[in-house]
Amino acid sequence: MAYVLLTALVAIRLGWRLGRTAFFALLAAVLPFVTVAFEMWARRTGRLPSAAAASRPTASR
Repeated sequence: MAYVLLTALVAIRLGWRLGRTAFFALLAAVLPFVTVAFEMWARRTGRLPSAAAASRPTASR
Protein backbone atom coordinates (compact mmCIF):
# COMPACT_ATOMS: atom_id res chain seq x y z
CA MET A 1 0.00 0.00 0.00
CA ALA A 2 2.82 2.38 0.85
CA TYR A 3 4.49 1.77 -2.52
CA VAL A 4 1.32 2.67 -4.40
CA LEU A 5 0.74 5.76 -2.26
CA LEU A 6 4.31 6.93 -2.80
CA THR A 7 3.95 6.39 -6.55
CA ALA A 8 0.72 8.42 -6.60
CA LEU A 9 2.34 11.26 -4.66
CA VAL A 10 5.31 11.34 -7.04
CA ALA A 11 2.91 11.29 -10.01
CA ILE A 12 1.02 14.28 -8.64
CA ARG A 13 4.27 16.15 -7.93
CA LEU A 14 5.72 15.46 -11.41
CA GLY A 15 2.43 15.91 -13.25
CA TRP A 16 2.37 12.43 -14.82
CA ARG A 17 -0.56 11.37 -16.97
CA LEU A 18 -2.95 8.68 -15.72
CA GLY A 19 -1.51 5.88 -17.89
CA ARG A 20 2.06 6.32 -16.66
CA THR A 21 0.87 6.67 -13.07
CA ALA A 22 -1.20 3.49 -13.28
CA PHE A 23 1.70 1.56 -14.81
CA PHE A 24 4.20 2.56 -12.13
CA ALA A 25 1.64 2.08 -9.31
CA LEU A 26 0.94 -1.46 -10.50
CA LEU A 27 4.65 -2.17 -10.82
CA ALA A 28 5.22 -0.87 -7.29
CA ALA A 29 2.40 -3.05 -5.93
CA VAL A 30 3.63 -6.25 -7.62
CA LEU A 31 7.20 -6.26 -6.29
CA PRO A 32 6.37 -7.00 -2.61
CA PHE A 33 4.11 -9.87 -3.68
CA VAL A 34 6.89 -11.32 -5.83
CA THR A 35 9.12 -11.33 -2.75
CA VAL A 36 6.49 -13.23 -0.75
CA ALA A 37 6.01 -15.74 -3.57
CA PHE A 38 9.78 -16.25 -3.87
CA GLU A 39 10.10 -16.85 -0.12
CA MET A 40 7.27 -19.40 -0.17
CA TRP A 41 8.89 -21.20 -3.12
CA ALA A 42 12.33 -21.17 -1.46
CA ARG A 43 10.95 -22.62 1.78
CA ARG A 44 8.96 -25.28 -0.08
CA THR A 45 11.98 -26.40 -2.11
CA GLY A 46 14.33 -26.37 0.90
CA ARG A 47 16.46 -23.42 -0.15
CA LEU A 48 15.41 -21.59 3.04
CA PRO A 49 14.71 -23.16 6.42
CA SER A 50 11.08 -23.45 7.45
CA ALA A 51 9.60 -20.74 9.66
CA ALA A 52 9.39 -23.18 12.59
CA ALA A 53 13.07 -24.14 12.23
CA ALA A 54 14.10 -20.51 12.00
CA SER A 55 12.41 -19.64 15.31
CA ARG A 56 13.99 -22.53 17.30
CA PRO A 57 17.06 -21.61 19.36
CA THR A 58 20.25 -23.37 18.38
CA ALA A 59 22.58 -25.09 20.82
CA SER A 60 25.86 -23.28 21.29
CA ARG A 61 29.15 -24.90 22.27
